[in-house]
Amino acid sequence: MPRIAMTEISISISGQTLPASYHFALWNALLQLEPVLGDSAEVGIVPLRLSSNEGKLLLTKRTRLLMRLPEEMVDGVAALTGKELDIAGHRVQLGNLEVRGLQPYPTLHAPLVSGGEDEVAFMQGIRSSLDAMGVGAS
Repeated sequence: MPRIAMTEISISISGQTLPASYHFALWNALLQLEPVLGDSAEVGIVPLRLSSNEGKLLLTKRTRLLMRLPEEMVDGVAALTGKELDIAGHRVQLGNLEVRGLQPYPTLHAPLVSGGEDEVAFMQGIRSSLDAMGVGAS
């Protein structure tokens, strides 16, 4: 399996609040504006850093939308700059985009993944995928 050159982009995001379960609504809103994101299994969105208040999540001036994606997708995703998203009835505005190199992390955590009902089969599939990429994990 050939290695894909990956990068991380950071987009400023402004607005007031998001629902507590914003994850899939955010993904769907991004896909509506830039459907090419759904063409690659390598695209990932880092959970937003938000604070909580009365069941809603509050955006701060420092909230950033972080995406990890193949380098060749950066130009297409740059079209998101300045766009407005409707995330389950909550409006947010995307601002400036910054391209950054990926930084190594000793531990990775995925708070939200999709897969089959069988957790053992899911974990075996993950192990096979990591092995095929030459990624050591315990």
